[in-house]
Amino acid sequence: MPKLIQLKSAGQPEKNFSELLKEREGDDHINKSLQEIYQAENLPAAKGSLHRRSVDPLKRLAWTFVVFLGVLAAVSWSGFYLLHQGERLRTEDVSFAIVGPQEVAVGKEVVYELQYTNLSAFNLRDVQIRLQAPDDFIFLDAAPAPVSDKGLNWRLDQVDTKRSGRIAVKGKVVGLINAQENFSATLSYRPENFSSTFRADASFTTTVNATGISFSIEAPSFINVAEAMPITVRYAKEHESYLDAFSVLLTSSEHFVVSGDNQTGVWLVNNAKETQQELAIKGSYAKKPAGDEKLTVQLAVPQAVVLTHEENGQSVIEHKTIYHVFYEQVVPVVVVDGALSLTLSLNVATAGKPLNFGDALNYVIHYKNVSAAALKNVVIMATVDSALVDWSALNGEHNAERSANSLLWTKAEIPELAGIAPNQEGSFGFSLKVKDAAAAAAAGGDLAIHTALDYSIDSAPVSGNAHALELINQLNTDATFNAQLRYFDISNASVGAGPLPPKVGEKTTYQVYWSAAAGMHDLKNLTVSATLPDGVKWENVSVAGVGAVSYDSGNKTVTWMAPVVGSLDQPALLRFAVSLIPAAGDRGKIITVLNQTDFSATDAATGGVITAAVKPKTTNLEDDSAGHGQGQAQ
Repeated sequence: MPKLIQLKSAGQPEKNFSELLKEREGDDHINKSLQEIYQAENLPAAKGSLHRRSVDPLKRLAWTFVVFLGVLAAVSWSGFYLLHQGERLRTEDVSFAIVGPQEVAVGKEVVYELQYTNLSAFNLRDVQIRLQAPDDFIFLDAAPAPVSDKGLNWRLDQVDTKRSGRIAVKGKVVGLINAQENFSATLSYRPENFSSTFRADASFTTTVNATGISFSIEAPSFINVAEAMPITVRYAKEHESYLDAFSVLLTSSEHFVVSGDNQTGVWLVNNAKETQQELAIKGSYAKKPAGDEKLTVQLAVPQAVVLTHEENGQSVIEHKTIYHVFYEQVVPVVVVDGALSLTLSLNVATAGKPLNFGDALNYVIHYKNVSAAALKNVVIMATVDSALVDWSALNGEHNAERSANSLLWTKAEIPELAGIAPNQEGSFGFSLKVKDAAAAAAAGGDLAIHTALDYSIDSAPVSGNAHALELINQLNTDATFNAQLRYFDISNASVGAGPLPPKVGEKTTYQVYWSAAAGMHDLKNLTVSATLPDGVKWENVSVAGVGAVSYDSGNKTVTWMAPVVGSLDQPALLRFAVSLIPAAGDRGKIITVLNQTDFSATDAATGGVITAAVKPKTTNLEDDSAGHGQGQAQ
């Protein structure tokens, strides 16, 4: 029962026994004095005792019963509190979480788990779980199955105390690269013997880190009304890809009309391969759009769904296709109503194909009069804007007027520009060069080459504030690859075995070293391969720092593959052993031990493919300072 505490008035100090006795003596003295006063005044003397007022026995019994009930209730509630204070519901005793992959590739089947645990002292009744998946999630299956196809909802009659469980949800995530896909879920429940409902929440985020498809889109950025406009989509499966089929979607203004039998703006690609394939789309503008024009090309995974809705009191079933977009490119287009048609290609590509440091820049400008009237005094100007361009390498069939980073062609340089008749066309070109990787520091953060074309007719510019045509080419990373054949390592310690120079009929073992550094950007899908000549044997001894090495004995090909080599990582390394037993006919000869080595990787930032080739390696050991010159078989 509660402990009773005696209260005292504030400001009054507690008195000891001797002080209380003195007070009592003082009270007796006051009473005696009062009696003397009463006697002096001939008043009746005060009595020494007081008489209580009589109380009805029935009322006394009733009050006693009320007090008894109050005490009994207090004791009961106190006992209940003491007995059950260890069984109060604590919401933290009911845990709920979503568990799944932190990163995922487009189209890969993955499993997310809804995990719940009841550590409370109560059974949980009327349990409901709801999962809110992102729009980019394609649901495939769940165990146990959800209660209906209207959503990812589950109902459980009861979760016993001290028990746990999980729901496994299988599906695919299809979204743009680096997209953050957010999953959220709620768990609602009613503890046994409770009337209230409680709730727990969980969330989880997955990042899309790969599409599995390499692709590029080429489309002209300057076009005339009624002129055929080609759009080329190039695609290929990457080594790690989970997409065999996808759709290409084209979105444009109402004035763009697609040519051919398929005018829906949707094309299905089936059986994508690792070799590059093309989808050619053609169309034209029926009239010039009033505002800025752009074409949007998307790559997406289609999903067939069945929807139901009420219409006029009846349930209507609708079959629909939802497209989950994993790549999107917007192409700005300048549309003119009859004038000079210009196209610009760089290294044979009309779109922004990635470039490498040291590449030659071979430009070709093509013009055509698509109007009904002759065009007089045409002037064409090209502007190449980048600190990465080596202008000392400028060359061309027509000596253009140069002003800073711009080149100007008039009728003085190209006589045909004095008057271009309807449907007359022509081409001319010029070339520059990309500086080496050391120039990247001078270029700052913009590792791209911007090229623009403008023109005028009779001194009147046509394209206004916008360029008539613009091309942007990103620079691939300055990746490096090295291949060496050694008998001694860089410290001149022997890593080979057998005679050196090699001897007829005796085995000599060499070590091959391959190394790859990413440079400014990460590399992905690194592949290095080389074949072994006849008479050279794979020793099946290799050490790979990253990735994996394989040997195909059928075609004698060594292949090294690594999914990622980071820009901040140390160079990726591979070492493997090969051996040679010279035949009698090899005496006095330098023998090829490793044929040409081919390197390829994809720049993770630009999407460009970087390739390199290293010439064959021989017993002359050109890379080995200690063993060099000891290559002739004895």
